Parts: sequence; C-alpha cells; structure tokens
Amino acid sequence: MAVGFIFLMPAPSLAQPVSTSLRSVDLNTNIIGLGHRAWENNYLAVWDTGSAAVRLFSKEGFRIWSTEASIEGAVKTSITSMGVWPDGTTVAGGGARTAAGALAGFLLWLSPDGSPIKTVRTSPFVPLHLKVAPNGKLWALGRILNPPDAKTDLPHQMLRSFSKDGLQDWTALSRENFAKWPHPAVAAGMTISGDRVNIYLPSTGELIALSSISGEELSRSTINKPEGFQLRGMASKADGTIYLSGTRREKTMSKSLATYAKVDKGVAHWSDMGESGSSGSGKATTIVGSLGDDLVLTSGGMNGFQWRREP
Repeated sequence: MAVGFIFLMPAPSLAQPVSTSLRSVDLNTNIIGLGHRAWENNYLAVWDTGSAAVRLFSKEGFRIWSTEASIEGAVKTSITSMGVWPDGTTVAGGGARTAAGALAGFLLWLSPDGSPIKTVRTSPFVPLHLKVAPNGKLWALGRILNPPDAKTDLPHQMLRSFSKDGLQDWTALSRENFAKWPHPAVAAGMTISGDRVNIYLPSTGELIALSSISGEELSRSTINKPEGFQLRGMASKADGTIYLSGTRREKTMSKSLATYAKVDKGVAHWSDMGESGSSGSGKATTIVGSLGDDLVLTSGGMNGFQWRREP
C-alpha cells in the first residue's frame, strides 16, 4: 500500500526552494483551528465556517496565500465551501450578513495570488458545496434562504452550475422532490469524476450522478449506510470509484468510529478506521479528495495530509 504525507509549510522565500520531499518537518503554520479542508486540482483549500478566513496550499504543502474573504456591505461573512481551478484561481462560497440583519449568498472569485477578482451574489441561493469540473464549470449544491415566516422550504433548484466567469447556466435537483425535513443539501457530499457530478444525500441515502456538461441526471441509487452515520467527506478516484467517509455511532457505543465506504455498482462496502473520540468528529480521519489513484485523507488533529490507495 502506497502511503505518503504532506505537511503544511509557510510560503517559501526566493532563497527557499519548494521541497518535493514527503518527510515530516517542523511546522510554523498551524491550521488545526480551521476545520474544513478540500483537495482539488492538486491544491489544498482550507476554510472555517465560523469566519471569513481562507487559505490555499500547494501540492508540496507550502502556503500560497492566506486572506479574509471580504464582501462589500457585510458585517459578518461565513465560508461554506471552496473550489479551485487547475491554474490556482479559487472560489469561496457562503453567506454574508449586513448590519440590518439581511443575509445574502455569494461566490467570491480569488486570483492565483489570493487577490479578489469579483463577487457574484447568488441570493436567495446559498452555495454549501462547491466543485470544479474538468471542463471548467463550477458546480454549486445548496439551498435558498426562506422568509422568516415560511413553514416549509420554497421551491428551488438545489444544484447550479456557473462558468469560470461567474455566469449561471444549468440548474437541477428540484427541492420539492425530496422530504420536507431536513434539507437534503445541508449535510450532503459532492465530487466530480470525469464528466459526472456525483452527489450523496445522507438524509435519503441517495447517490445521484449527473452530467457535468449538461446537468442531465444519469443515474440514481440508494446506498446502504451504518447506524448513526454522519458524512464528513466524499471523493472519487481517477477511475471513477466513489468513496464516502464519516463517523458511525450505534446506540450502545460510547464512542464514535471513523468509517468509510467504497461504492461499487450502487453498493457501499463499509470499513472502520478507528475511534474518532467521544465528540464524534474532532479527530475522525476524513477523505477530502484524490490525487490520481490515491485518496487524500486528513483529520482534525493532523496538521497535514496523508494519501493512500485505500484508507
């Protein structure tokens, strides 16, 4: 089994060459406080939903940039997801609140050096999960903001695609076709493999594949899952194999277990990866992306990344 580690390091100076060594190093960069990480197009994106902090790291583990997402007119900005194109252009999505209390969804484009390019306001839609397809399209899975007096979600399309220029084109997955509660997009997972957008909805157990070119639904199946499963990560390898990871906790268990599944022809084959702690999430090993034929894994207590053929 091939195993390697990537450790996160500060951006190198001109006198410090980028190291391709995959050895342990002393770290000056601490990202443990930023709880969300995604690996896309050989970049590591890191963000915290409780703040506007966003960072981008190279495949070698060097920090390329670190910044605070700024939305004009907002007094508080929360990031929900990030996506990265092969050239390092990055998009951060989330919600921003004004002094008057109004909440707006947005997509913030950042250049390869972290400078803001443009902001696309998506209200009433709030993007919760972002992925960049090989054809350059950005896919956003999310929900709309309901009026305060609404008792059910208003009709809307949960999946939308945007060009790299920020223009919306395709929409799919009508909210009214799913159960009223909870909103299926909130705890969902999304990954792209070739020309397919794969979406897993833990609330219904459905794995849905759509064309990343047209948005047309290609397949839908119900995936078996263990008792008390909570999704933490989702990825697909170059061959299209889909992996799910998270935690499970049966009623008789005092601690949660980190677990993962390899999905083959609509059937999930589950295996445990060890205890995740009594909190159920903080130290759980999570699959956050793929690098060729390898999966990229991390955990809340790991100031770096690890890749393996299988978890």
